[in-house]
Formats: sequence, structure tokens, C-alpha cells
Amino acid sequence: MVNQALLLIREADTFAAIEFLNQQPDPLTVAATYNELVKHLYWQEKDVPRLVAMSRAGIQYCLDQGQRAARADMRLAQSLRGQGKQLAYNLASYTWPGWDEPGIDPQPEEVALGLDAARLNVRLALELDKGDLALSRAYWMLAAHLFSASAVAGAESNFRRAAMYGQRAGSEADMLLGEGFANLANLVLSPSSNTWREALVESKRRLAELEHGQAFVLQLDTAERLFRSG
Repeated sequence: MVNQALLLIREADTFAAIEFLNQQPDPLTVAATYNELVKHLYWQEKDVPRLVAMSRAGIQYCLDQGQRAARADMRLAQSLRGQGKQLAYNLASYTWPGWDEPGIDPQPEEVALGLDAARLNVRLALELDKGDLALSRAYWMLAAHLFSASAVAGAESNFRRAAMYGQRAGSEADMLLGEGFANLANLVLSPSSNTWREALVESKRRLAELEHGQAFVLQLDTAERLFRSG
């Protein structure tokens, strides 16, 4: 189905692909296809406008089908809403400019849609009781979008939530990443503060000690380069 949808996107329009997918008989297969298609559009084609269009169509499909399924099969309903949550998380991630991913240049309206998706991802993580690790990552993604939108105080509080849930989940990496970004947010709010500057350095040091920790340090370095003022 992914290849057929891609063909329709290229030779017709995104609406043709959406219509094709939504007419297929198995909702879970359709939802999984939307997720696979969006990943392809990001990683292979680096096509942000089309991945945004297909993500939002897929999310709405999952939410609508989940509501219908809830009347007879709550397990199916939750699975569909879970697929919608995955689409929402990926849409938020793929439109966050803080990755500075080569070949990816989300425009302001696409970034705004990513923030909307990040809010939905948090809501669904809570609704579906996805657990502490999912909540840590959901709040981190929301905070990251708020950070890039210059809502730095709101970002800082949500980064702290991400750190708290990471600690509850027993994930030192998620805890430290949330703390590190919260420290960076505070440094943006108070550029001359040695306290927050030292706290950020310490966060990077602790992250660097973890397995694959240099990748987390790079995330902080990239965000600091892109978003820090002063």
C-alpha cells in the first residue's frame, strides 16, 4: 500500500493517496501504512509539506476510526488511537527545527502544526496510560517545540516534567536530557547567569558518560547554537 500511495502522491495529489488509503478495509493496516509512509517521506524523500499533509490525514483517520471502534471493541479503539499517537509524535519530531537535519527545512506554518501535534501526543499519552517513559518523551517533545517558538518559560517547565517522568521510568538518559534542556532554557532566560551556565556544562558532562551519550550532548549543542540568544 505504501508504494501505491507514493505513486498517487507523485502522479496525482496527496488527496488521491488519502482517499486510496482510507478506502482500504483493515483500519489497523491503514494506520500502520500511514506511519510507514510518513517515515519514508521524511527519511528518504525529505518532503516536509507532503509528510505534514499525510501525517495529519493519518492522525484524523486513526482518531475517527478509534471513536467508531470504541462502540464494539475497546482494544481495537485503543490500538488505533495509539497509532494516531505515534503519527502525532513523529509529526512533532519531523517538524522541529532543533534537529538541524540536513535537507530538512520546516517552514513556520509546518512548525506550528508540529507544536499542535506535540500537544496531541501528550494528551494521548495520558489518555492511553502509556506510562512514565512515554510521558517523559511526550513532554520533552512539547517542550522542544515551545522552546523553538520562544515560549521559553513554558518549555523549561515541560523539560522539568520530562526529567521527572524519565526518573520515574528509570531512564537516566531521559532524565538527564530533560534536565539539560531545562538548564539551557534557563540560560536563555538569564544569559549572564553563571549558575545556569555551570548547570548546563554539568548536564553535558553527565550525559557524555552514558552509552551513546555523545549524541545527547550533540542535541544540546545544536539547540544551544540555534536558539540561545545573548
